[in-house]
Amino acid sequence: APLASERRKGRAEAQWQHAALFDACSLGRFVALVDCMTQTAHVTAVMQAMQAMLVWLRSGRKLLVVAVALGPEGQVVLDPAPEQIKAEVDQLWSNAAKLFDTVPAVSAANEVQAKMIKGQRPKARIPLTQVLEGCSHYNNHLAEVNRDLGAHLDEAMTLAEQAYAPLHRIKKFELSWFANAFRSGDRPPRPGRSSELLRKADELTELQATSESMKVVCATGAITLDGRELRSNIAPGLTKVIEVVKAAAAG
Repeated sequence: APLASERRKGRAEAQWQHAALFDACSLGRFVALVDCMTQTAHVTAVMQAMQAMLVWLRSGRKLLVVAVALGPEGQVVLDPAPEQIKAEVDQLWSNAAKLFDTVPAVSAANEVQAKMIKGQRPKARIPLTQVLEGCSHYNNHLAEVNRDLGAHLDEAMTLAEQAYAPLHRIKKFELSWFANAFRSGDRPPRPGRSSELLRKADELTELQATSESMKVVCATGAITLDGRELRSNIAPGLTKVIEVVKAAAAG
């Protein structure tokens, strides 16, 4: 009887150890599944954000406000430049992925690791940026966002060149004719005829009136163009130029 009892006890202990080992293995698989599901949710969140931007771009609603400026040659430019805007949007998705990667995995918790046996702990989580790079659905959405955003920016650039043409003409005059005439100092050389100066003064006065009445905030598609700062920066210099040109013509 004692021998039979010992055997039963041994079988019970073996069954208990087997059950404990099974539970430990199941815990490891369960934790790995939770880690996988969590990262899947992160991928879904990034994809939903991209889809929301696509819907917004295609809806005609305003998404970005871009300032209008004049380049070194007086040409109308967007600030920030279209390429910079597209790069920032690309960076938005990778930054979102990096932010999700800062969320600790369930398997990394000390309390969880303490309850798992060695060899059953899940492997290190693959960075979300790497997961997204290998996802064709993500790459297709990214290409669509870049294409649609690029089309909106191209339209905005065309509108800017048309809408802010008077400011471009003012800057071009300042860089060419006025710079050449007054390069020797504040006092221009006295011309043989003042008709050219008077004509330039009239032209600048007309441009000044046009710039004061022009619509400095306009929009196309998802882009709103803001030229208020550009006009306010040009206005004082233009007034001074007109005064100097008129004085030179009178003298």
